[in-house]
Amino acid sequence: MNKITGVSVRTAAEGKCVSYAFREMDEAGNITSAQKIGSFIALDSALLDAIAALEQAAADHLGEE
Repeated sequence: MNKITGVSVRTAAEGKCVSYAFREMDEAGNITSAQKIGSFIALDSALLDAIAALEQAAADHLGEE
């Protein structure tokens, strides 16, 4: 079983890059591997819309300070 421990999005030359960190656990909940990472380029329009919404929310939050 995998447990996501972090997610980030950055702009890369190829497009929006989604990176994530996770831990692997066994059926008893014991961590069998930590600090694993992965990434992919977002291509799906629904995912790109969600990323745009998060980026807009962050930009809006900056304006509230």
